[in-house]
Amino acid sequence: MKQPQAPSKSPQDAPQDWTSMNFSGISLSLLSSLKGPTRRSGWPPYAVSYDLQANDTSFEQRVLLSGIDASTTADGVRQTVNLTSSYLFENYSEIGRVSWEASGDKPATERVAFSWGPATSWLGWTWLFASQVGTGVVTLLSTTLDDGLRNGIENSLTLTRQQQ
Repeated sequence: MKQPQAPSKSPQDAPQDWTSMNFSGISLSLLSSLKGPTRRSGWPPYAVSYDLQANDTSFEQRVLLSGIDASTTADGVRQTVNLTSSYLFENYSEIGRVSWEASGDKPATERVAFSWGPATSWLGWTWLFASQVGTGVVTLLSTTLDDGLRNGIENSLTLTRQQQ
C-alpha cells in the first residue's frame, strides 16, 4: 500500500522552502516549489493560481487567489464562492465551515473544507476573509493531502492596502 507523503514543513521550520508574497493586497506564504502566477479569467473571484504539477496534465496542489475587493461584503463573497466552487470543482461537496474573528493583523476568517474530484476523494479548503481593507479569497485544491501547506497558508494570511 502506498504511504501518504509527509506534510511540508512549516515556514518557521523550513523558511528556505517558502516564499512570502503579496498578490493584489493578499499576503501569504507559499511553498517555493509552486509555479505561478497563472492568470485566470472567467473564474470569479479568482484572478491567479499557483501550481505544484504532478505531471504535464495534472497538479498535486493548486492555490487560487482573488484580489482584495473593497466593494463586496463578506456575504457577497461567500455567495460568489459557493456558486463558483460548485461550477469549477468537479463533484464539489462542502464538508464543514469554521470561522474566527479578526485578531491583530489577522482578518476575520471563514475556512470551508470540501471534497472534490472524480471520486470526490480529493480535499480542498477555501479561506474567505474580511477586514477594514476589504474582502479576499484563497482556495487550496489538493489531490494529495499536505497539512503543512494548508497550515502554512492559513497561518500567514493577511490583507494589506493595495499600492496605487
